[in-house]
Amino acid sequence: MLTSVAHAGLIPLVAAPAAIGTGLAGSWFKVDDSAHFSNFVYNGEVIKDTAWGTGIWSVSDIAQFQAAPSGPLVKQTAQTVSAVSFANDVYNGLATGGAYGSWNLDYVRPVAPVVGPSTSDCPTAPEAPSCDQWNYAAVFSGYLYIGKSGFYDLGIFADDGFSFTLRGGDQSLSMLKDSLAGGSGRSSHSLADTLGASGGVELQVGYYGIDLSYYNRLQAGVIDFGIKPWDGFWETVDKDQLFTTVPGTVPEPSSTVLLALGLAGLWGSRSLTRRRKALAATAR
Repeated sequence: MLTSVAHAGLIPLVAAPAAIGTGLAGSWFKVDDSAHFSNFVYNGEVIKDTAWGTGIWSVSDIAQFQAAPSGPLVKQTAQTVSAVSFANDVYNGLATGGAYGSWNLDYVRPVAPVVGPSTSDCPTAPEAPSCDQWNYAAVFSGYLYIGKSGFYDLGIFADDGFSFTLRGGDQSLSMLKDSLAGGSGRSSHSLADTLGASGGVELQVGYYGIDLSYYNRLQAGVIDFGIKPWDGFWETVDKDQLFTTVPGTVPEPSSTVLLALGLAGLWGSRSLTRRRKALAATAR
């Protein structure tokens, strides 16, 4: 069981002056819906060895096509530099139509760059090979600037899975939703909750490394990276607070950054009123 602590904390990687960012670097991959490649083990079976186990099933699957972006698994790639707030048309359609109910996180976001323009070719059969809205992933990397020392929480809203690491000068803090198998679809995740930090995460002024991997397997897909002061409200981390490199320094040669570059709110672009509805008050 997770042991509760008063708070967690990091010192920055670099205590450089403030600047205006353009976002995290994102590498996107649309993979073959019909391919058997997942090494995730479910109910004692390796997914790729089953008759039904096609496509992405776990965050760990991302490494295979990230390492070979021009390989046979990958049907399309794209690059972005932006805030991390994307969805597919399936998700946006359900959010607009009210099918998701009253979750404050559910609203229309920019469409992920590797999915198709509509849902008309998405049959209901869950393993259909022709749906261009499914089986895609992204790897985001770069830096988050904290302009005021204090206690914060960081969060990920995702459908389906993700891994997240915040890197400081002394240690790293992480959270993970590894697989959708036997679990929920869209869900929100708090770094403080993951760490059992009942008083939040203490961050000093400066730059912190961000490594975020994400995938959507079937149907609706969404990813959003949020932040809130411990006594404040959730909102999407603005691109101005995100950087591909620390301004005025030599880029750090992290393996994630090298792989990524070698290769609209409460959490989004909604009104400020919508942004200031606390994540803790959302219905699950």
